[in-house]
Amino acid sequence: GFCRDAIMAWCETNDVGYVLGLARNKRLQQALGKEMEEARLACERTGEAARCFRDFRYRTRKSWSCERWVIGKAEYLPGKAQCH
Repeated sequence: GFCRDAIMAWCETNDVGYVLGLARNKRLQQALGKEMEEARLACERTGEAARCFRDFRYRTRKSWSCERWVIGKAEYLPGKAQCH
């Protein structure tokens, strides 16, 4: 519930660095498609959890006032895929 435009805008205005988690959604999952495939292949190869990261510019369709830099995590666990 902290990833709101008002909080991020306040931090940006006051030169406060921040790290907030974004809720998973179809657009973020699509943006991390290549990284999910890389994580899946690594997990299948090693049998252990695999994570890949990608940074990119992102903006919600309605709730954010501007585009922001995000770091996406594609994670594949044996038998379970996740994308954040």
